[in-house]
Amino acid sequence: MDDAYARPKVAKYLATGAKVVWLVDTDARTVRGYGPNQSEYAVYSADTEINLDAIAEGFSAPVASFFP
Repeated sequence: MDDAYARPKVAKYLATGAKVVWLVDTDARTVRGYGPNQSEYAVYSADTEINLDAIAEGFSAPVASFFP
């Protein structure tokens, strides 16, 4: 995933009020999770569970389920 392309878009989404941004990398089979006022992102791989408590309390799914 190209950080030079992704970072400005993520910053724009968060600046306009998004509570969370997920970038899915199909090649690496990972998800990057960004949140407001966070300097770093979290990386979730196939063996982890990801949640959306910031906007949909109780939603969670294994990252592996995002990929065929």
